[in-house]
Amino acid sequence: MKITKIDKIACDVVRKELDKVLADFTKATGLDAKQGNITFDPERGSIKMRLELTVDGAETQREADARQAMQAYNIKSTATIGNETLEIVGYRGRANKPWIIKKSNGKSYIYDDDFVMKNFKEKDAMPTPTEAKLLLACEVPPPTRSNDE
Repeated sequence: MKITKIDKIACDVVRKELDKVLADFTKATGLDAKQGNITFDPERGSIKMRLELTVDGAETQREADARQAMQAYNIKSTATIGNETLEIVGYRGRANKPWIIKKSNGKSYIYDDDFVMKNFKEKDAMPTPTEAKLLLACEVPPPTRSNDE
């Protein structure tokens, strides 16, 4: 099929053809290919697409971020709450609920820092710098004597 103008239909055709080529490419090379969204500009006649190639089985960015965050905050990768086993599988640094946790049923959920610190923190761990600042800020100052006494 010859494409004469760039529009949504042309992008769909390009995507389908690229899917076929990438399937053959990933089989031949053993790489894992992930495609991003296609954007197009009909005035310029251009199509942009993001393509990410990784070694099959390599650690994802979220997995690497989770590993680094667990080391920084001194937390375990697994925790048991009741009869439920939870495992940290990812971390989204800029999110309000950054922790991706897989439950024993195989489904993944997102949780906030408070939940993770409460349930995954090593028992004898030193407080993180942020926790130490909060602890110092919460200390009650000693009473001051007034000049009236």
